[in-house]
Amino acid sequence: MDIMELFGLRYYEAVEIQALNLNTMLWMIQFWISATFALIVAFHFAGTQLTKPIAVLVHVLYLAVTAVSLMVYIQSAGAIIFWNSVIDARGVANGVITESQMGVAEFWRVVSVWAGGFLIVLGTIATTFYGVHVRKGNSQED
Repeated sequence: MDIMELFGLRYYEAVEIQALNLNTMLWMIQFWISATFALIVAFHFAGTQLTKPIAVLVHVLYLAVTAVSLMVYIQSAGAIIFWNSVIDARGVANGVITESQMGVAEFWRVVSVWAGGFLIVLGTIATTFYGVHVRKGNSQED
């Protein structure tokens, strides 16, 4: 008995769950990119006028948004990998796809999930360094 039989799911219902997980993951990346862009714009236009406490507050809020985004991204990515394996196993059992096709799809799925995670982590580091660099250009005494 597989997971789909256990929960009484039809094939299209498992695909819908998969689509919801994918949409959640993509939405989270878009949300993080929007927050990153907002921080870059804020520091570009007002970075040298920000006082140190305000700059620290903005960075802390940005890092909190990033942490939440990364947690939701990882949860969605895990669900995507799980449900894809369930869907692929059902496809192999029904003769819709072959084992080799399933392996190639799984490889690219894992690569894309890791690439998204690296995007968030490396982008956060770069954006934080940008904000600190702009802030150091501040000629005001705090």
